[in-house]
Amino acid sequence: MPMLWCPFCIGITPHFAEVRAGRIACKDCRVDAQIVKIEAKRAVFAEKKAKRRPGMQAMRRLKMNWKKCRERAIEKGIPFNLDLEDCQPPACCPVFGTPFKVGLPWYQRASIDRVKPELGYVKGNIRIISQLANSIKSTANSTQIRAVADWLEKVEQGKA
Repeated sequence: MPMLWCPFCIGITPHFAEVRAGRIACKDCRVDAQIVKIEAKRAVFAEKKAKRRPGMQAMRRLKMNWKKCRERAIEKGIPFNLDLEDCQPPACCPVFGTPFKVGLPWYQRASIDRVKPELGYVKGNIRIISQLANSIKSTANSTQIRAVADWLEKVEQGKA
């Protein structure tokens, strides 16, 4: 294997990366150049993200939740008469008291809950709670939730 010198680090090494656009560089310099490019792209993305209007992601999530509710209502054949204003989440979850977040973690996102599911998505029949609270509520009844809560209290006290 021939020994070549790298024009970037002025080092002599037999380990060269492939020739691209007529430029030759050792593997270390090629990796460094790739890292610099990646960091530059991240900086540009962060700058673009900072220029976005605040609250746009939350507005998109709100519209998406509204559209999904409308689609589910059509699918299930239940009434739907909500406006976007009806689906506006409060500052925090009324069940847990935690603030709503738009991205991750999923369980802190706002979710539209039907008080009486058979009435559909109509004004006065919905609440905005966290997805965690809604998933707990949708998969268990109050007796089951109390049983789990009682058991957890015993575990925490060291009695179970």
